[in-house]
Amino acid sequence: MIKALKNLNLSQDIDECKWSGAVNFLFVRDYLLLIKRSETMPTHAGQVAFVGGHKSIEDESSIETALRELEEETGVQSKDIEVIGIIRPVYTSMKKSIIPVISYIDKDPHEFLRDIKSNGEWNDAYLVPIEYLEDKERWSFGKSYYQESSYKIRFCPLVSHTILSKSGMAKIDLLWGATARMIWNFFKYHYVDDK
Repeated sequence: MIKALKNLNLSQDIDECKWSGAVNFLFVRDYLLLIKRSETMPTHAGQVAFVGGHKSIEDESSIETALRELEEETGVQSKDIEVIGIIRPVYTSMKKSIIPVISYIDKDPHEFLRDIKSNGEWNDAYLVPIEYLEDKERWSFGKSYYQESSYKIRFCPLVSHTILSKSGMAKIDLLWGATARMIWNFFKYHYVDDK
């Protein structure tokens, strides 16, 4: 897995001044970390998402933001994370630019889930196998309309027998929106597994 990540086609032309937020696209060995946001969150309540957020100070980079947010939301220390790089941003329906920061931790997935702690922003954490997400047959498409424009929406069901969850009680969840678009773009434009 780490070999494939080292061979990523990374973005070179990202304007660090014009981004709204950054997410930590964290691989735990052959799994991708996603969270189930708390129902009490003011935005995206109950949705499957990446750990991430907005910069806390003006000159904070997208990588610094992604690492800080991971530490704040899960307790995972930045020093334990290997940052691979950043990929092309995704724009939300509100035209906000979100930068995915690709990172990796070499830790047993079950131990990783056992050790992370929520700061209240999420109710559950999922580790989804990479091979599950890269299978295009699992994805569906729809169309969304927003303020006189339309765009494709990607969907991918997450089912309990395919993922590891911190609570151990994961049921069927739906991956969609900007999170799904980031994952879809990652496999379409950046990830080439040469196994």
